[in-house]
Amino acid sequence: MTVILFRHGPAESRSRGGDDESRRLTADGRRRTRAAARGLRRLGPVPRAVVSSPLARARQTAEILAEVLGGRRRVRLSDALRPEAAPAEADALLRDLGSGPATLVGHEPHLSTLARCWLGCRGGVALKKAGALCLETREPPEGSASLLWLATPRMLRRIGEG
Repeated sequence: MTVILFRHGPAESRSRGGDDESRRLTADGRRRTRAAARGLRRLGPVPRAVVSSPLARARQTAEILAEVLGGRRRVRLSDALRPEAAPAEADALLRDLGSGPATLVGHEPHLSTLARCWLGCRGGVALKKAGALCLETREPPEGSASLLWLATPRMLRRIGEG
């Protein structure tokens, strides 16, 4: 299964209500995310599923991705992509998604933790806001994935321009 891990775009530092869950993308964050999504579309593969953390900034990012990637793709929300979720929850999510490809939208350091678990490595993997990495994985994912590519937001935006 091909899995793209995409970190949410730049968000406000505090929500109006003061809680982390309702922090939304800034206007610049929406613009940067849309530009990065265009690059992601050019890199492929186009996902059958876009799954997001239920937190507002990730959900907004996933909605932008689904729109830019085209089709009638609906964003699915999953608690397995919340920042505090255990990697085993994301393992179960992948099994539930089937053969993919899929894009999972979430947060740091959670996405990096998933990538390290699935790659079976200890080294640092970090995603910047609106950055992505692509893995090819087998079931069960732990230690069975191969890194296909890693793209910074700037790389994705430049790919999307060309």
